[in-house]
Amino acid sequence: MRAFVLRQRQVDATVVEGVLAELLQTPWAGPTELLARVQRRLGRQDLSVANIESALAQISCVPVLRTLRRQLAAGHVQSQEAWLLTERLESRALPAGLDASNGVPSSGCGMRLADPTALTALVTPDLPMAEVPGSLCWLSFLMTLFSWNVPLSVLGRWCGVQKTTILRWVLGLAMALWPLVYQWIRARVKAQMVYVDEKWLKIRGRWYYWFVVLDVPTELPVLAALLPSRGQWACRWVGRQLRQLNNVPKVRITDGLRAYASLVPGAKHVWCHLQHQQGVTHWLQQHFKTDAEINAPKLAMKRLLQTREKRTVRRRLAR
Repeated sequence: MRAFVLRQRQVDATVVEGVLAELLQTPWAGPTELLARVQRRLGRQDLSVANIESALAQISCVPVLRTLRRQLAAGHVQSQEAWLLTERLESRALPAGLDASNGVPSSGCGMRLADPTALTALVTPDLPMAEVPGSLCWLSFLMTLFSWNVPLSVLGRWCGVQKTTILRWVLGLAMALWPLVYQWIRARVKAQMVYVDEKWLKIRGRWYYWFVVLDVPTELPVLAALLPSRGQWACRWVGRQLRQLNNVPKVRITDGLRAYASLVPGAKHVWCHLQHQQGVTHWLQQHFKTDAEINAPKLAMKRLLQTREKRTVRRRLAR
């Protein structure tokens, strides 16, 4: 009972004040974003998203609304682009069965417009837009809206076609553009330092692994492969593909999968931040027994990467 009465309350007046101060700076921030900022402000690491939500429930909307009105009047509010685009397109949607005008491709001729000459013109930076067919410009515009998370159903109503037609246009244009884009990536990206990861997929009742290799400085994909395994020989095959592309990385950053040692023999292996931090916890649990011995170094190590500055990470690690 004594421990219960004297325990530290997670959400007290100090936490509520800290959440309010951060919320007034960015009223659109969610609980997850507020959590990191409040913990930095208060110098604590024991708060959770649930604590932030509990603190938000105790905050009046009056000061937040006052800040929002002031930011709106000054034009400093950064709204959700996807939501605004969706609402705008909904208001401009065409009646069902009515084809759009002004060059919007009809459902029957959309992807036939993506001929090689037009696609080359589309990806040539110095070429004037007048030399790109209008319908291909519309297809590119639809792809851009789709990448901004505007739903296919909204785009379909806006163009007066089915959402499956919009999907067919977008996928067709992406598949036609990828060879041109990949040639540009292959010619310019050296891939001396790469991220490597795999994602499991289930296709027609069978499991596959989608391997992706990203160049670290540019974050561009240099290789992608769908393989039935993520074992040693699958990683050897990915490494062989990299050598055929003349992209032999000197540093590979992975999640620690043992099979990645066969990817590029001799390359320096670095763990990603997430796996590194999980490894810290596992190592401490193996070498220390009490919670006090585990928690103190764990909090110090997890704080290392709470910054984007390399010098700060090195200074904290040295300390």
